[in-house]
Amino acid sequence: MRKEFPDTHTILRIGNIIGPEMKPHTFIGQAIRTLATRKQVILDVDGGTLRDFLPVTDFATALVRIINALPTGTFNIGAGFGTPVGSIAKWLTIGYGEGDVIISDDQIKDVF
Repeated sequence: MRKEFPDTHTILRIGNIIGPEMKPHTFIGQAIRTLATRKQVILDVDGGTLRDFLPVTDFATALVRIINALPTGTFNIGAGFGTPVGSIAKWLTIGYGEGDVIISDDQIKDVF
């Protein structure tokens, strides 16, 4: 597409958009589900693995700005910094009022 239509497209590279979700295939959805059912958040990566998390409301604001501006090129949409997944998991247990963070794999992988 870039080759055939140069300077006529907008490509968005999107980080982890989080919101009030329960979809099992998302990090937050899976964490909330296992927290509610097993009182655990299970991580399949090292807790220090950095990921870019962006609240859905901030994503929506950015998306509206992009649609209104119609820029061309490739753009990263995210918070602009990584947050350790272990911290997110711990904050979820604090917010829930109970639970443990279990790390099933101590490898740092899929950093973004």
